[in-house]
Amino acid sequence: NEATQKLSKFNATSGVQAGHAAAKAIDAITHQIAELEHTVTLSPTGPWGNQVARMKKQLAGIVEGQLKVADDVVGLALPLQIIRLGPKTTKGVPKLTADPDPVQVDKALTLLTFVNETRASAQTGGYASLRTKIIETVEARLDAYVEDILDHIRNEAGDNDARPRAYLEVAAELYGLIRDEKAAQIVRRRAAAA
Repeated sequence: NEATQKLSKFNATSGVQAGHAAAKAIDAITHQIAELEHTVTLSPTGPWGNQVARMKKQLAGIVEGQLKVADDVVGLALPLQIIRLGPKTTKGVPKLTADPDPVQVDKALTLLTFVNETRASAQTGGYASLRTKIIETVEARLDAYVEDILDHIRNEAGDNDARPRAYLEVAAELYGLIRDEKAAQIVRRRAAAA
């Protein structure tokens, strides 16, 4: 199918608008399939039933492929460095040696736009549990990152806090997509107060 071929080309480098368009297309196709299944009784072994099952599996595969890389892409936009806390204990802390990479930030925004906008089709499309798991993973990453950056600004940055604040703004934008705009505003308020 032409639509699924087009969707299979979508990835983090496609841009935020493409993420939005891909999620809308998946939503439309998923709901069309569901409507067809509710309207017509399809035999799983018949030609139509087989084709519909194959299309559902293909769509779920496309979405799951993007969901699985979302956390890694967010990790590239909000990089960590490993520090040693003890002989066997390490921790990832924000790596603030360079400004946020606009290319990596755009990739993260693209994928999280896609993740956010696949909410409506997740249950019908069969990828709701993976989507929920990925959202929880990304939220945990963002929570820890924001706390570490705020701690850095309060205790270490002094007057040189432009770069940490830039990363906080990236985190706020990502929160707005993965959670909601209210969460993004909370991060921005906390940043202003730090």
